[in-house]
Amino acid sequence: MTQQTGGSASEDEQSDGLRARFDNLGNAQLLASCGVVLAGIGSLLPWFSVDGGVVLGVESVGVITLPIAVLVVTVLAFYGFSRNIGLLCAAGGLLVASLSFFTMTGSSLFGTYATFLGGIAMVFGGLLLPGYRE
Repeated sequence: MTQQTGGSASEDEQSDGLRARFDNLGNAQLLASCGVVLAGIGSLLPWFSVDGGVVLGVESVGVITLPIAVLVVTVLAFYGFSRNIGLLCAAGGLLVASLSFFTMTGSSLFGTYATFLGGIAMVFGGLLLPGYRE
C-alpha cells in the first residue's frame, strides 16, 4: 500500500490546474504560443556557418528577434488573448519573420529557419485569435 503525503496532493492539484489551462486554449492560441516559443528558441540557436564555425542568433539578428519574442510571450502571459494582444502578436511575428527571412543565405542553419517559422506562426496565430473578428 502506498500512502500519499500532503505535498503530493498539492503537486497533483497544481499539475491539474496547469493541464486545465492548456485544455482551454484554442488552436489559434496554441499556434501563437508555440510560434512565440519557437521564435525565441530559434533566436538562440546557430544561424550561420562561417569558416568552420557557427554564428549564434544572439550574435546576429537574434539580438532583435529574442527581445520581441520575450515581449510578446510576457504580454500573452499577463494579459491573455484578446484582439489587441492578437494584433501585437501578429506585428511582432511579422517583424521576426521579416528579419529572419532577409538574413537567410546559403549557409543558414536551423536557428534561422526556426525563427522564421516561429514568426509566421505568430502572425497567423495572432490574426486568428478569438475576438479578432468581432
